[in-house]
Amino acid sequence: AVGRSTFEIARHFKKVVGIDYSREFIDSANILQATGERMYWRKDSGAEGTSLLATVDQAIDRSRVRFEQGDACALPLHLKNFDAVLM
Repeated sequence: AVGRSTFEIARHFKKVVGIDYSREFIDSANILQATGERMYWRKDSGAEGTSLLATVDQAIDRSRVRFEQGDACALPLHLKNFDAVLM
C-alpha cells in the first residue's frame, strides 16, 4: 500500500505524484523511490512478527515518481493539469 499504485502507474506515465495524508507512509514511499527496497516488520500475532522486504520492480523507472504528504480532499494549487487521476 505504500506507493505501490504510484509505482505501477509510472510504467505508463512520465511523471507520477503519489499523495497520502500519513507522513510515515510518505517517508517509506520515498525510501522505496530512492533505493528500490524497504525492510519492514509485519505483526503476525501478539508480539510475534516477521521481517520482510518490499521491493519495486526493476523495470519501473523510479525517477518518474515523487511523493507528497497531503489531503486528497484539499489538494494544493500546484497539483493540476494531470492526464489521469487514481483515487
